[in-house]
Amino acid sequence: MTTAAETLICCLRETLGAGVQPGWEAPAPDSPDWPAVFELAAAHQVGPLLHRWSAAHPGALAGSVAARVERHALANAARAVFLTRRLFEILALLDAHGVQAIPFKGPVLAARLYGDVSRRRFTDLDFLVEARDMRRAKDALSAAGYRPRLDLTEAEEQAHWRAGWECALFGPDGRYSVEIDSGLAARHFGVTLDVAALKAERVELEVDGRPVRALSAENLLPILCVHGTKHLWRRLIWSADVCALLAAASELDAETVLRRAAALGARRMLLLGLAVASRLFDAPLPGAFAAPLERDRAAAALCRRVCDALGAGSPPPARWTATVRFHLRARERLRDRLRYVLLLAFTPSYSDWKTRPLPARLFPLYYLTRPFRLLGKLAGAGAAAQPRATPDANRPGTRETRVLDFEEFGALCKDLLAEGNAVRFRARGASMAPAIRDGDLITVAPVSPAAVRRGDVLLYRTGAGRLAAHRVTRRAVRGGVVTFTTRKDAGPRPAEQVAAAQVLGRAVACRRGARTIALAGPLPRLLAFLRGGIRRLRSSSHS
Repeated sequence: MTTAAETLICCLRETLGAGVQPGWEAPAPDSPDWPAVFELAAAHQVGPLLHRWSAAHPGALAGSVAARVERHALANAARAVFLTRRLFEILALLDAHGVQAIPFKGPVLAARLYGDVSRRRFTDLDFLVEARDMRRAKDALSAAGYRPRLDLTEAEEQAHWRAGWECALFGPDGRYSVEIDSGLAARHFGVTLDVAALKAERVELEVDGRPVRALSAENLLPILCVHGTKHLWRRLIWSADVCALLAAASELDAETVLRRAAALGARRMLLLGLAVASRLFDAPLPGAFAAPLERDRAAAALCRRVCDALGAGSPPPARWTATVRFHLRARERLRDRLRYVLLLAFTPSYSDWKTRPLPARLFPLYYLTRPFRLLGKLAGAGAAAQPRATPDANRPGTRETRVLDFEEFGALCKDLLAEGNAVRFRARGASMAPAIRDGDLITVAPVSPAAVRRGDVLLYRTGAGRLAAHRVTRRAVRGGVVTFTTRKDAGPRPAEQVAAAQVLGRAVACRRGARTIALAGPLPRLLAFLRGGIRRLRSSSHS
């Protein structure tokens, strides 16, 4: 376990009520470990919990790190308050249209587990609705100005929902997104929720002084464990949530939890989540969980794997094949594993529709072409997983090369930039020549919408869900809503409207051979506009 990971986990243990781990002492305030601890906390979305620890230990952090922790906590608190207000607005809107939604993450989870919406980091709002209400919920939100996050045809949208994917929308001001779900994961994952039953057993919680319906503790615990397993428990916040729920729900009926997890086919996922929370944070486990945990050796093996990865710091995104293997090992029933493989192989997804668009009349062909696309992806992942053939390939610390598809790459960029990190990648194509050429190594840094200026090159998600890096030609603010007009520098230059929520970061530099060329700042913006003016003059003279 790295020193930063050990320090962070020990701080979280104390904050979550497990007490100080025997033999551990916090590093000195000016220790070089603390900046790494903060970066790790941000990556694992536990910055607010680290802030609580530092507040209980005045002087434990040096001034610079303490200031970063404080700023992170204040920014998180401001966004939490903002999203909590949107939560109440959306619930009122859906209720008015006859859709009884249950918020199951975001502000409700933060208030329930940690006593305040600002004590847990969340970036969007999630609601559970019955499958029959998906269309009505989307129409209600669309009428209120919400925009779909994915560009789907009617046939694609219906297939998207049947496959168990969420309805994702940007808020009217572009500053946040909303996800309407009828389940927890794609259909192939094999965990189907009975939302009507969950609604019948709902409880009422107080969030920011107002009553809000929520899941019962017996239903919430398996759902948290399924969600963590789906994402391979790669962030500490998910196991911290399990620990906090066990501490908050003192009268939890463990036998009921086990029965409901077994009915979902998620008994091993539940045991895995409990094992990770217990090993990392000494979570208070009811006695009824002890015997099942001892008997399930597969859950114990997965727990060791998860904890080893978390102890290594911020692990890189798991390969697609590794994710599939993990999911299969987390299922205790053979029929669930077979169902997972078959549905994964034959259920088309957004990637299939956008990678090879077909006419509407040929839409059923996606069910036939899907297995071949996955076989190609599997072959690519297998080849890319091999270490580089260099004399140092076996040296500790040597990196492996692998290929990410556009969804994985986009998710990786979004996560890294959202946590304050810069990302670097090779440009492909000549749409931004001559400022950015094919093969240039681009550096993209986080940016707030208020800091974006005309002439900046933004990395953003398009309406179709792909990544694009184009130049801002106009910035508009109407009613507090920020939007950008972007264009390519070269070739056909159709304008594209980009909401603030679509923006991932700003390109600040590119490396071309031995040269590093600045892309952000007054001079690069001026040069870009001069080049654009010259191009327009040439176009007008030719016409």
